[in-house]
Amino acid sequence: MSAAKPLTLINASSRNVQDILVGRFRRLSGHPKSSLRLEELTQSNRPKSFNDCQMYRFRSSPQSPSSAAGGTRDKELVRGAWRLAVTAPVLVKAGLFRAFDLAFLGLKHHEQTCVAEPQPKMNRFEQRLSADRLKLRRASLQTLQINVGRRCNQACRHCHVDAGPWRTETVSRPVAERIGQWIAEHRPPVVDITGGAPELSESFRFFVECARAGGLRVLDRCNLTIIEEPGYGDLPEYLAAQAVEVVASLPCYTAANVAKQRGNGVFEKSIAALRKLNAVGYGTQLPLHLVYNPVGPRLPGPQAQLEADYKAELGRHFGIVFNRLYTITNQPIARFAQDLRGMGKWDEYVELLTSSFNPSTIDGLMCRTTLSVGWSGEVYDCDFNQMLGMQLRNGKPLFLWDVTPEVLENQAVRTGEHCFACTAGCGSSCTGSLA
Repeated sequence: MSAAKPLTLINASSRNVQDILVGRFRRLSGHPKSSLRLEELTQSNRPKSFNDCQMYRFRSSPQSPSSAAGGTRDKELVRGAWRLAVTAPVLVKAGLFRAFDLAFLGLKHHEQTCVAEPQPKMNRFEQRLSADRLKLRRASLQTLQINVGRRCNQACRHCHVDAGPWRTETVSRPVAERIGQWIAEHRPPVVDITGGAPELSESFRFFVECARAGGLRVLDRCNLTIIEEPGYGDLPEYLAAQAVEVVASLPCYTAANVAKQRGNGVFEKSIAALRKLNAVGYGTQLPLHLVYNPVGPRLPGPQAQLEADYKAELGRHFGIVFNRLYTITNQPIARFAQDLRGMGKWDEYVELLTSSFNPSTIDGLMCRTTLSVGWSGEVYDCDFNQMLGMQLRNGKPLFLWDVTPEVLENQAVRTGEHCFACTAGCGSSCTGSLA
């Protein structure tokens, strides 16, 4: 028997897939569904040419005259070999399943065999998950992350949002109100507000007060220098009064390295802003976390050691205190991708991320428990997918008001090769390393 080289089927043993197979074969063969069952072939009774596959055979159990032992006799179906081809994902009820297509190969063999092949257009990240027998599906929703727009008072070299002072995209008031209604109805435990510089949005304080009124945790992803801009000097007091948790970007504890990534004068403004946050209780009574991004195409060092270094240096030289340091790997998209190509480092960095894949990071990935919302209300599995336009769909693009936390749970996460950045080394998420 000859056949195209088969690969491994994802979820081959699930009841859902077996039901689909039995139904499809019944329609094609004319056998009644009640007489069919699906059996997996073991290594001992499968053809040697299919040793690397998960294989199944259909058996029928027609009633027949009883033998000496009596009872029902199983009869193997003799109709050739079949290949299972995985096609595009489809939304079925509240879960995301794969649609299957049975294609007759016309092979002569005395068994009904189902040979499994995965979706042919798998990206490299999906291929790696499949090779390691890993699945990436959404868990229960914990965080609603709202990207209020791309306007920012800075233009950082590593920025995956491609934000800057010239950007005009921002959430409108009608969209903000619909998001606020969704928050009030579904009450995600955490509302994470990001941008750009989220404080520049006219809807920033609306989101803060809407979430806090419901007793939800609120995170402000602050670039620090916004506090030093005219008209925003009251931010520390406002954030403290609302008990907002501040997650502040500071790529290094030295002025020279910060200047390389963010420009001259940014470090000094950041230190001044941190002192103002400390003065109203951040770092002591209120949570103040810092975010570290590597300068250049490399992975972050160990988070615990970097946190200790940050605390020692910022405390010794500036009297600054904070709670946690989050290390985040730079994503090879948008402005950082342009930098990599300009330096001739693109291939080298992508290979670093790919070769550093760590399977123990999968369960903790932020895309499993976070829903990212864009400035027009569209939804994504994460903020990185948002920047790549990988919007969630169900036959049409989905917006926040089209979904509920219950519908999202257990759906497959949309992936791409950029996902290797979150699984490289110790892993990376909005709350730092994962392993």
